[in-house]
Amino acid sequence: MIEDGSKRRISLKTYLIAILVRVSLKLIGATYRVQFKEGEAFFRKIYQGREPVIFCAWHNRLVYTALLLEKEFVRKGRAFIQLVSKSKDGDISYVLMRMFGVDVVDGSSNRGGSEGLLKKYRFMRKNKCSTIIFSDGSHGPLYKAKAGAIFLGQKTGYPLYPISYTVDRCWRIKSWDRLILPKPFSRIKVHLDQAMWIPPVLSREELESHRLQLQNRLNRMRKSG
Repeated sequence: MIEDGSKRRISLKTYLIAILVRVSLKLIGATYRVQFKEGEAFFRKIYQGREPVIFCAWHNRLVYTALLLEKEFVRKGRAFIQLVSKSKDGDISYVLMRMFGVDVVDGSSNRGGSEGLLKKYRFMRKNKCSTIIFSDGSHGPLYKAKAGAIFLGQKTGYPLYPISYTVDRCWRIKSWDRLILPKPFSRIKVHLDQAMWIPPVLSREELESHRLQLQNRLNRMRKSG
């Protein structure tokens, strides 16, 4: 086991798997042909403004979304935080996040989800950093937004930006979300919607309205050509 400065004890095998995944994604990602289908102006405005934001995406879009945000934000000095569960799969994600230069908060969107979101919120407010929320969680249901992003937007005052992409050729992993892994030399079209600002005080009905709005925006973009 390897101590990495946190409370996690990471096995050498986990590190090696993470390195293999990292190198493979970087090599394949370098071949992608990418264009913004919508929202490029929003994207540049976010970067130039330097203010923290909350990106929202579907779980099965995490592969290229992570590569894009690492390239355009993390590697250019933007602070990012991510919630990662304490599990074997979570350990791999943890090592990958640290390799990407992303800060990590231990927690889960399912087990102890409220506690994990509170830890993430406190870290974001203290360090004024951005994040990405996979809105259908780590176990679904697929394309059904949970309320976590609305909670973070409400408490931090940071805007939510729904982000998605379409791809002409990909592998679909046999997981609950049919994870999308774009094939080498794929054409990727990025979609970024305008900001959603969440009021600091919400009734239950208003929270549900914002949740549905986020869900509908993400589903509209995933269906776009």
